[in-house]
Amino acid sequence: MQKHSALVAVGALILLAALGVVVPQMLAGDATPIVRWDAAAELDVPQEPADPQAAANGDGALLLERTEAPLPDAPARSDERVDLLLRGRVVDKFRGPVAQATVWLDFGRAGPRGGNNRQRRVPDPVTTDADGRFAFQGQTFRDLRVSLQVAHARYAPSVFDKDVGAVAAELDLGELTLLAGGQIRGRVTDLDGNGIGAAELRLQPENDNPMRWLRDREKLVAPFQTDAAGYYVREHVTAGSWALTAVAKAHTEGRSPTFVVEEEYQVDVDDIRLGPGYEVTGYVRNGKGEPIAKADVTMQSEARPRGGAAPGAPAASPRVTENAPWQRGNNGGGREHSTQTDAQGRFQLAHLPGAPMRLDVRAEGYLDLRLDGVDAKLGQPLQLVVQDGLRIDGRVVDGDGKAVTLYAVRAIRTRGLQPAGVAPGEAEALVAQLRSGSLDEPTRQQVTARLEAIRSQGGTFGGRGGRGGPGGQNDNGGDGNNGRFGFASDLGKPEQHADGAFTVAGLQEGVYEVHVQSPEHTRQRSAEVELRLGAAAPKVDLSLDA
Repeated sequence: MQKHSALVAVGALILLAALGVVVPQMLAGDATPIVRWDAAAELDVPQEPADPQAAANGDGALLLERTEAPLPDAPARSDERVDLLLRGRVVDKFRGPVAQATVWLDFGRAGPRGGNNRQRRVPDPVTTDADGRFAFQGQTFRDLRVSLQVAHARYAPSVFDKDVGAVAAELDLGELTLLAGGQIRGRVTDLDGNGIGAAELRLQPENDNPMRWLRDREKLVAPFQTDAAGYYVREHVTAGSWALTAVAKAHTEGRSPTFVVEEEYQVDVDDIRLGPGYEVTGYVRNGKGEPIAKADVTMQSEARPRGGAAPGAPAASPRVTENAPWQRGNNGGGREHSTQTDAQGRFQLAHLPGAPMRLDVRAEGYLDLRLDGVDAKLGQPLQLVVQDGLRIDGRVVDGDGKAVTLYAVRAIRTRGLQPAGVAPGEAEALVAQLRSGSLDEPTRQQVTARLEAIRSQGGTFGGRGGRGGPGGQNDNGGDGNNGRFGFASDLGKPEQHADGAFTVAGLQEGVYEVHVQSPEHTRQRSAEVELRLGAAAPKVDLSLDA
């Protein structure tokens, strides 16, 4: 009897041990998938231009219903953090579960977006289980706004954005509904109507499409390609206004007209026609022949000269302009093509038109370079040399003439050089005339032509400044066209300067003020000094008051 009881006891222990293994596994299998994150791992989301919620109000499927949550006992600071379990369920329009959907979470403080209300991103997404459930767990703001992006191969991507207000320990978002979306189809051709295979297409949201303000849009709206005959069909496109951009090897880039996609409808998009495209490669080096990495290189079609040569006429020889004004998109030409040089100073720009191009190079610490009349059809590598930037030397003393050795210094560019034959304030007056909107067409063309002539001579507005250290290195591009006083931090951290001497280097041509801030003295700025290529570096001495 005792032996039998012992066997029963041993069997019971074995059964309990087995249940201890099997039952947790069964429970774990039914658990909601959870992504847990730490606040230190969060990513800062770049500021959005507008609140997409306003664009989504017309379609309940794109918004979350406000979730009721218990209010805290006392008013909390908007930046107070709270441990939160945020859960939800992804379903289709029939409320059936959507498994294997990918969900990303961004969150911020409650209230409108923009300004200081920056979004935070949970680095890892979560995948829904067989019942469509998902959850995130971590520290959020007590007054909360959430933005979830959901993607699935058989549904249109969706954005769910809502200011949920005050939250406690747990927040149930309810059901997030995915829709099938619409279908688009069309063709990419050359100018003769021949289909272009393997052309890459990208959907670009337009107008009030909520996808327009989405960060990392390609994780939801991936690019796709045409077939060998240039045709494409794209399923599950989110309802809204869209345009398509197309790019193919040896062709210029193209864009479709804006079209509207409706749920479960098909849209035939107009053919996208691409012209012949060319490629320009080259190298950017300094005067010693050393490669310059991370130099900005931009090419843009030149505006056709008024009354100039007929279309198809050969372009003039390229002209190099040192210290070119950096004026993005403000010269009447075509769209810009931009890139940066690699560690060897090499750059490559593709899909360029056959028209004469203007090339601009901007590298920190060097004079801007402009090359006019570049013919991309030649296919020859460009060897570009940029000159060292200009400098201002000086010395800082106190009221007794003793050297001040600890201070921050910065040269701030107030305006460009006055071009020869241009009256003071003429460029500003011309701009004011254009903005008035009261000019007839012939006068408007004359004013525009004169303004372009002034700009081509280097008569620019604003520019780049520099921050100088004791060794004469320019460690920052500075604030263009900033001639105002600010806080001491605007000039950077005070540094030691032997015998009070400084050099601010890497500057462009123009008119500058030198600003100095010492912890023991009042902030001071110099009289204006002019920097001109070929002229000696100006010397600026500043006396600081206690």
